[in-house]
Amino acid sequence: MKIVESDKFKKELNNILAFIAKDSVSAKNYFSKSLKDAILCIDNMPYKFRKSTLFNDENIRDF
Repeated sequence: MKIVESDKFKKELNNILAFIAKDSVSAKNYFSKSLKDAILCIDNMPYKFRKSTLFNDENIRDF
């Protein structure tokens, strides 16, 4: 499995991190690391998260 971070994802993530950093830089760092760890985990356990409630497809998961 290959996980691709699109330009849109990177831009929106940076906006979210900037917003979190306004309150707490340590919270921003914790969120960023936790998200990256979860994304890397998907490669080894793609069915770890529940099946999407929006799509009737076993391969689409909610994160």
